[in-house]
Amino acid sequence: MRKAVFLLAFAILLSGCTFDGTAKKVLVGANDVQDGAKKAFDDAKAQTEAAGKACGTAARAAVPPVTPSPEACAALGIPIPYDPEKLNKLAGPINATYEAIRAAESVRLAWKKGEAGKSDVIAKVTLGLDAISRLITAANDVGINIDRAPLDEVIRKWESVK
Repeated sequence: MRKAVFLLAFAILLSGCTFDGTAKKVLVGANDVQDGAKKAFDDAKAQTEAAGKACGTAARAAVPPVTPSPEACAALGIPIPYDPEKLNKLAGPINATYEAIRAAESVRLAWKKGEAGKSDVIAKVTLGLDAISRLITAANDVGINIDRAPLDEVIRKWESVK
């Protein structure tokens, strides 16, 4: 089974940054991860749909015809690369991460204008990082392998500045 793999793109050097600079870099990195996860999801979905269509065609052409299933597709030499049900459920964490990042950026900008507190920024950025953590877990459960190490490093650095 081919697995879509992408590395987290936000192993950011945060030393020497201001609180706002750090928050901004964390959110930019979080956005990059969300974009990468969405692209990996789209690729996995396209691979799964293509395999499903090819399997359906082969199953109908078989004599006697075969009812398509993951097992039948594998037996026909056309394995389905990802579990379609799990793959569809991954859309939820992708969207939740997108919304969490946007909310955190909105609060960060409000804080810069004096319209929100630093604790609000801390809470929203932390929620955004939690959403990314859940997204990585969900993606790995589906078979889209994402390395957690860069996220863990950013979380450690975020914890040190908040």
